[in-house]
Amino acid sequence: TEYQTIQNGETGEWNYLEYTRFPSQETELDNKKTAGMLDQLWALDGVKKLAAYQYNAVEFDELSDPALGYQEFAKSIGSTESEAFLSRAVRAVWMYGDAWEFCRLDTSEGEIPKNSQELPEDHVIPIIAGARLKDFFYLGREFHAAGQRYRVVGILKKGSRFLANDAYGEIRGYVDLDQVILTNAQPEYYSGAYVNF
Repeated sequence: TEYQTIQNGETGEWNYLEYTRFPSQETELDNKKTAGMLDQLWALDGVKKLAAYQYNAVEFDELSDPALGYQEFAKSIGSTESEAFLSRAVRAVWMYGDAWEFCRLDTSEGEIPKNSQELPEDHVIPIIAGARLKDFFYLGREFHAAGQRYRVVGILKKGSRFLANDAYGEIRGYVDLDQVILTNAQPEYYSGAYVNF
């Protein structure tokens, strides 16, 4: 409700369901359960749109190549992630369904994808990069992860953010997206999700 009131502005039109792992749980939720839950929500009478998202990371092959200098770049823009993390990954918000529309984010360059269920015809997964990442994740640049191709199709406006819960005790209200990428991810990868429908 807080998200839809502050970020989306459409009270009474969206329901909210949080499905995530809390610190008291010893193991991650089964990803298949998350995918099944989303399928069940889609099938409910009256559900016309569904927006799911998860704050996570993506491990791109290019980030682990010292010659490309991602670690140095990330440190130069003020990243507080560990060296071990920066040697392989970038913080990401995984988007599914109508999440792009629901989160109402704007770009300074490029375009926001229409939805995140369907890939473009060339099967390249779109990336929207945070404003401070644009010199490394620049428009048109391609990355690879788990045998899939990704391409930067947009740069978020500086200061973009969205609301998140505090399930992990690490996030305080807003997530600053200036050093985060947003990309499509199918629900079989999710260990939990914030869902609006």
